[in-house]
Amino acid sequence: MKTPALIRYAAAGLALLGAGCTTTGGISARIQEKSAVYATLQRWEKKYIDRGIPAVGFTPDMVYMAVGHPTTVQANAAPEGKGELWIYKRFFPTPDAHYMKFGN
Repeated sequence: MKTPALIRYAAAGLALLGAGCTTTGGISARIQEKSAVYATLQRWEKKYIDRGIPAVGFTPDMVYMAVGHPTTVQANAAPEGKGELWIYKRFFPTPDAHYMKFGN
């Protein structure tokens, strides 16, 4: 089953707008946990995840690898169907987030 676009955009958007700091060890552990998913990603997606930066279009697994579990998860109804809204209350993007571009 495909993840509705709204979930991916909301998760990435909220992660960027929210306010939590994640350690490199945390990212590495989450990547190892989701190694099968990580292995299928494009180079630019891996680069974002490695730096703890979620991006528009990321799946829930990709957002999880980049920033971890959300503080709160809310059920959401959208035109695309039911979904989830991931809220991060303590996320601070790395300085790299400002300079990264999709497809790099």
